[in-house]
Amino acid sequence: MNKKLLTILVGTIFAAILISCSMTDMFKGKEEVQPPPVEETEPQPPPPPVESSLPANCVESDDSGYITCYDDLGGIVVDVPDYWLDVNGGEWEFTDTGESIGYAISAAPNLDDFNSYYDAEGMFFGASDTFATIGGYVQFLDVYSEDFRGGCTLVGRYDYDDGVYRGKYDLFEDCGGRGGYDTYVLAAVDKIDPTAMIVLVIIQVLPGDTATVEQIWNTFLVLDL
Repeated sequence: MNKKLLTILVGTIFAAILISCSMTDMFKGKEEVQPPPVEETEPQPPPPPVESSLPANCVESDDSGYITCYDDLGGIVVDVPDYWLDVNGGEWEFTDTGESIGYAISAAPNLDDFNSYYDAEGMFFGASDTFATIGGYVQFLDVYSEDFRGGCTLVGRYDYDDGVYRGKYDLFEDCGGRGGYDTYVLAAVDKIDPTAMIVLVIIQVLPGDTATVEQIWNTFLVLDL
């Protein structure tokens, strides 16, 4: 055999052997690569529940900007602005005797201010079957409006009828002085059974804030008395 040809043949065989070994080593290397171990982690506790910032007797209203509040016994309900977060749902007590005469809800940014000053937003809603046996709603409107006659200007007395309750309300302006708050004092009875109860709603709002008044009037309701 030609020496040169033999040399070429030997070189070719040797190269094939080297390539075969290299491929074998490469695949062996791949087979030996192991994935990193997965670290076991303990399950994380659930996040703490989000505490509601609303008063205990109140929930979000269907109408934006308002909350729906109940008295402590769930007998009456009304919407108020969502920043009136000082809420009292205790029984309605007659001032002169301290006797419980029905259900009540008071709500305001600050109830102490609402109860003490003319220039403070807030609302009182009460329903009494006791009052209904004593007198008519006009008599009680006269009594509760008297508190505002000295510090406000009476605009007038108007008829009220929302389809469920009918009565009258007094509108006062300039409470506490010129440019002061508006006050609405409403006394009403149930249209179907006028002798069943008397409803009293007192609202103090910024001058011209009829939206808040309308929302309260559209939502106050006696559920059970």
